[in-house]
Amino acid sequence: MEEFFKILKDNSEDVKFLLTIYAAVVSTVVLLWRIFEFRYDRRVKIKFQLSRSKMPYSKYEEFEDGTFLGLNTTYSVVKFRIVNLGNKERFLNDINIIYRKDDTNENSSGYIDISKFIEFPKLIKPGEEIVFKVNLNHNIISTLYQPKKIISQVYDTHSRIYESNWLEIDDDYYSDYAKLKD
Repeated sequence: MEEFFKILKDNSEDVKFLLTIYAAVVSTVVLLWRIFEFRYDRRVKIKFQLSRSKMPYSKYEEFEDGTFLGLNTTYSVVKFRIVNLGNKERFLNDINIIYRKDDTNENSSGYIDISKFIEFPKLIKPGEEIVFKVNLNHNIISTLYQPKKIISQVYDTHSRIYESNWLEIDDDYYSDYAKLKD
């Protein structure tokens, strides 16, 4: 053991130099990790999903397209689910649905403003989930190009856009409706 300390004492300048390099490398790695953590924690994380859901209907009503619902039936709706996975509050500013009108032009899109179903701007706190359901009009669904798919976008007050998953609206979307009146 004495020999080890003697070697260290004789080469103390080299040992100090190596320890200085080691400390510089470790502190640089820690600094980079802290910067990464800081930026990752501040990043906005909004999860946005579309899905289909069934809603109970408890009264008789006729719709514009001639379909009607009777007592105690169910009908299909598009369910919007928005979750704030980040650590900061966000204000959502607007929401819409985008669909393709035809196959001739990739940019041939239609927009459906559904902001009437939710009041904007809407505060979404960390960990909070906003869920609302929208019944798409039969006239809109019939104008969709095959395959009938929709996507939705939410805008926040910082002009960031969050897109949902694509949702296919198949032919049985309206199969829950009663037959047209005679």
